[in-house]
This record gives sequence, structure tokens and C-alpha cells, in this order.
Amino acid sequence: MDERFVAALDAAAANRGVLIYFTAGNYKFKDSIYLKSGIVICG
Repeated sequence: MDERFVAALDAAAANRGVLIYFTAGNYKFKDSIYLKSGIVICG
């Protein structure tokens, strides 16, 4: 998984939840995405 994405997830978890917004586009993940409590991904 991209290091920037992992850093965003870690920062969100440290702040007890947050919305992570993806801009329009195509994204490809080779691994599963595991979200901790309070984290929401939208786009």
C-alpha cells in the first residue's frame, strides 16, 4: 500500500477518527484496506 495512504490512515487514527477524501480518479490497491474505528473514506 502506498506510504502516503498509510500515513493518512495512521494520522486519522491518532486523531480518533476523520474523513479521508479521495479526489476523482481511479485508484488501484493491491492489498486489503483495514480501517480503524472512526475513519471514513469517501470521494
